[in-house]
Amino acid sequence: MTIASRIVLLTAFCLFINGCPRSTYIELYNNTSSNLSINIGGQRNKVSSQERIRLKFAARTFVVKSRLGTWKYGRSIIPYKGEDGPYFDGTIRIQVNEDGLIYALKPKNTGPLLKFKEQPEGFPIKPND
Repeated sequence: MTIASRIVLLTAFCLFINGCPRSTYIELYNNTSSNLSINIGGQRNKVSSQERIRLKFAARTFVVKSRLGTWKYGRSIIPYKGEDGPYFDGTIRIQVNEDGLIYALKPKNTGPLLKFKEQPEGFPIKPND
């Protein structure tokens, strides 16, 4: 057996043992007065004011541009280190407000919310942190 064949078999075995990472999705509610352009890993999407969009989050960061400014966010928007919890089940539901702050929404909340009784650790998230 060649070295290349051994590497392929070892890689396949490691994937089998560890499994594939679960896809992460963002359901973003635009609670601003402006249309947003969202760039995740080069994939650009638009979401109108007071509308929502569901996107696959397979990058380290995402960038939101609008007449309000350019805001950059990292993977810190995924709570519980990617484990299921009250705010995350493979999809993180977030609300972007006029000031660029991101709040987490529970699955039963569709937004917009004006007051947040609680938030997961690290929320609300400021842009460009």
